[in-house]
Amino acid sequence: MVSTYQRRNGSWDSVGKINGKRRHFQGSTAEIAHSRYELAKLNEEYNPEQAPVQSTDIPTPRLYREVGLDIESTNLKADFGVVLVACVKPMGEPVITLRLDDYKDRDPWDDSPLIKDLVTLLGQCTRVYTWYGRWFDIPFIRTRKLLVGNNTLVAFSHTDLWETVKKTFLLKNNKLDTYAKALSSKQKTEVDWGYWRRAMFGDEQSMDYIVDHCEADVAAMEQVYLQIEGYIRSWQQEML
Repeated sequence: MVSTYQRRNGSWDSVGKINGKRRHFQGSTAEIAHSRYELAKLNEEYNPEQAPVQSTDIPTPRLYREVGLDIESTNLKADFGVVLVACVKPMGEPVITLRLDDYKDRDPWDDSPLIKDLVTLLGQCTRVYTWYGRWFDIPFIRTRKLLVGNNTLVAFSHTDLWETVKKTFLLKNNKLDTYAKALSSKQKTEVDWGYWRRAMFGDEQSMDYIVDHCEADVAAMEQVYLQIEGYIRSWQQEML
């Protein structure tokens, strides 16, 4: 089959020959291809292997469209600290909390099972927003993932609300607690580093305090996000 294409009046024309007979098609490229295929089936040159194939490999939608992310660690540097708690809050839904002491049969300093579950969870999220997360939460998780030998790669869109408020508003400082008090009824809990030190050694009550603190953070962050969403300038792809 021989064919040529011409652009006429905003649509594509195709002129072809099937078994020596001149055929004329008009329409979109997809419509032309389908018409040519239907006619080609009727002639002796038809080859079933040339039939259009409809792909069934359709990407599965991610489980969560928008989530807030916050982590609590034993140190601000990932080669000295581990993740104690990670909270992911899907929009309008309960917080998903990962706490290190829920993982049994491991060394006290081994956060690899939590990191594995957290990376898997973030891979099910389309958009992730954080507070100062571009400079702490995301690189800390990424570094811990490499250090524990986890080679799973996941990507998602990310925006840092701290960057948005810093460039857009003018409250006394850019802390989440300041914006939570100004824009919502949610508030952060106080940071008492004694709880973090005791949690490093497995103190359950200290871990409970840190869990409450982290869950309060993502709940407050969600309320602030809803207030300032229209001022967000960009979402950037992050890779863990």
